[in-house]
Amino acid sequence: MTPPGGAAVNLSGNYLTAFRRDNGVWKIGAVVSNYDAPPPAGTPRDTTMTAPPPDAGTLKDLTASYTEHYNLGHASAVANLYTDSAYSAFADAPAKQGRAAIEGYLAEQMAQGSPQLTIHDVSTTELPGGWALDGGWYEVNAKGPNGPVRRIGVYMLLAQRQSDGSWKIHWAVNNGGPAPAAAPAK
Repeated sequence: MTPPGGAAVNLSGNYLTAFRRDNGVWKIGAVVSNYDAPPPAGTPRDTTMTAPPPDAGTLKDLTASYTEHYNLGHASAVANLYTDSAYSAFADAPAKQGRAAIEGYLAEQMAQGSPQLTIHDVSTTELPGGWALDGGWYEVNAKGPNGPVRRIGVYMLLAQRQSDGSWKIHWAVNNGGPAPAAAPAK
């Protein structure tokens, strides 16, 4: 893209799309996309947020474990919630493939400002063959160099059921940006 009066900017990223069949026609049911690097300053981001949907997903054990270990700074425990060959595209960062790469990225993030994560698991669709699509939104609160930092975003993941009945993340995409500004006081 070329912003008015500016130089051309190239942006790239990742996406995960869930299709549904409606009267014999495939339609997009949900999509999550992100940038694979922080976008240049001034790149517009939608920071509006309507009332989020209620938590109705069924991968609560997975998201609760992810949240607990993330908030305690246990990068290895969070990485163990991914399959060995998992692919994860975190917001504003290059995608990571494999549990070790994911763990390294998580450790770096956890070392910056003691982030605290809240996951809102909105919807889960179980698929044949031991797979499930799950999506929702999240909030991260951390200590930044100039005070508290809050980010919000959405996620979608493809989980694989394990032989013990638990779920592991096989493919995930999330995006995020600054939290919407608080409504002005009346």
